[in-house]
Amino acid sequence: MKMVKEISKLLFSLLLLYLISENIDLQSLKRSFLEIESVFIFFAIIPLILQIFLATKRWQIIINDKSSKLNFFIILRYLWVGLFFNQALPSNIGGDGMRIFLLNKKSKIGLGESTKFVLIDRLFGVFSLILIVLVVYLLSFDLLSEEIRDFLPLLITPLIITLILFFLIERIEAFFNIKNRHFLWLLDLVKTFKYSLLNIRSSSKLLPLSIVIHFLTILTMYYVARALSIDINITILTIVVPVAILMMALPISFAGWGVREGVLVYGLSFYNIPLDSALAVSILFGLMGLVLSIPGLFFFLFNKKN
Repeated sequence: MKMVKEISKLLFSLLLLYLISENIDLQSLKRSFLEIESVFIFFAIIPLILQIFLATKRWQIIINDKSSKLNFFIILRYLWVGLFFNQALPSNIGGDGMRIFLLNKKSKIGLGESTKFVLIDRLFGVFSLILIVLVVYLLSFDLLSEEIRDFLPLLITPLIITLILFFLIERIEAFFNIKNRHFLWLLDLVKTFKYSLLNIRSSSKLLPLSIVIHFLTILTMYYVARALSIDINITILTIVVPVAILMMALPISFAGWGVREGVLVYGLSFYNIPLDSALAVSILFGLMGLVLSIPGLFFFLFNKKN
């Protein structure tokens, strides 16, 4: 059953990419890759690498706040392994699963605690992304295209409902009085995350780190576009890219492929960015992420031997 699900995600990604390519000038797309300006690739790699180190710091704060102190470079290795498996497997669950495994087996942290540390880290990423989308769309409303304004209620409404339910989690628990142990474990996870979020000492570090990490993705996209000689205003990327990252978090595709391309091609088209240009940016960004995840494979093999 699990294999069927993963194959379905791969097929869904391939279908999305095929549908997108139907409206693309493939010759123009090919020319974009043949004329890459390598100096901007270098500028794009720097924020991607910085992102990895900041994500490691965020995860270290979460772990060390609740558990024994772990060395930054041990956590860096675990996180890089997770990045590789995120790219190698059909969804982010693969990378998260490997991080849980390494914390549990190599650092001798209980399975339940290891799972919470990974999921809380993930929740800070998603929560900060929701905040970015809400704030950016509020502040840049005049810059939104008419099509995006029409789509806005469909995007914003579930985000606001999610935030309301999150802050009312204790009342929801008391009202339904559900005793299922899996549901109770999930509630405990959400309450632990809520505690971390409302704890000024931890959230004053974790939220800014999470927000900077997402903006580094936008900066990387900007330099990738420059490398392809594509003129995209970074403000426009700030409007479109966070939605792409948010949609990629849904476990419906192979490592976000197809979903990222669809959102960027569709979203940037409202700002007169040619479809082939938007697709080129997305593909090159994805390939760079894949290449930068490769050290995670070596860390995994090293950990396996030790």
